[in-house]
Amino acid sequence: MSFVSARIVSSLANLIERECTLYEKYINILKEERGNITNFNAEKVNELTQKRANLYENMLKAQDDRLALMRSFPEGQGKKLRDLIESFCTPIDRIKLLPLANKLKALVEEAQLESKEQSQILNFGLKLVHGIMSLFWSATQNVVRSYSKKGASKEAFNPATRTSNVLKRA
Repeated sequence: MSFVSARIVSSLANLIERECTLYEKYINILKEERGNITNFNAEKVNELTQKRANLYENMLKAQDDRLALMRSFPEGQGKKLRDLIESFCTPIDRIKLLPLANKLKALVEEAQLESKEQSQILNFGLKLVHGIMSLFWSATQNVVRSYSKKGASKEAFNPATRTSNVLKRA
């Protein structure tokens, strides 16, 4: 069995630590962004979204750097980080790298979960706004057309006075 050089191990450790730091920052920004969404602070949300987008680009660059270094391992193409560490690193290097690899994996999973929750919150909010706008629109119409589950067209008639009242002005 051949082991990789100390230089590669050191570079890999640095890259994993850099990725972990970026993921931690990303998760913190996601949480802060969610807090500002629930407080309706649109200006801060926009600022945090831009920071998160920049951080995401840095995360992709760090990941690409790590993957390029992993390809320098013997048979490193397409292998998982933990497998490469266990197969091609000395026992001392494994003690150093495996906890970092586990931390990175945990952070990636947490970031994915936080992102999914963020997406669900935003989708819910958008559907809610769309529903309210639809109600306002239909209240301003004399005839509202819709379709049943079977595809049949239905028409509902609103009283003529309804279009001239407060809802029309809203």
